Amino acid sequence: MTIMELGALGEFLGVFALVATLIYLSIQVHYARDESEKAVLEARTTGIRELSLSAATSDLSAALVKADEAVGAARRSFEAALISRGLDRQEAYRVNMWYLASWRLDFTQYETATQAQQNTQHSRLRAIYSEGVGRLFWDNFPRARQGTDPFANHVNRLIAEADQQQGRRQ
Repeated sequence: MTIMELGALGEFLGVFALVATLIYLSIQVHYARDESEKAVLEARTTGIRELSLSAATSDLSAALVKADEAVGAARRSFEAALISRGLDRQEAYRVNMWYLASWRLDFTQYETATQAQQNTQHSRLRAIYSEGVGRLFWDNFPRARQGTDPFANHVNRLIAEADQQQGRRQ
């Protein structure tokens, strides 16, 4: 083989190496974009969760309830349901904020979990949202009824499964 033929062969193989490199880089860029989007979602969700948890566990809740009353804000349906069952306004607000923080945590964990981790989370989600105060929260949670949130739709399916199992046991 002459030098010219080896050079031509090298150029030919170089084209394949270039194409393989471009494919690899496009996959890496796609992966990096997905990871960046997940990180932004997680940071946003974490911030909201921490604000809700802070409102639920600090004296801030009293000020927020007082501010709501001062401007004539309507009670949230979950809070109204808790008040009708004997909680005062501040207690109902704190419980609502705690459940919102818990929802954000569940959402964040589920969105970033592997399939195996999601499978283990199912029984926990069923237990929280299919009975008791968690069910009252869920029944009054607007996202649960909108049908546009994939995670909320997933939780609705888990609750329906729990309801069916309860129906079979009774």
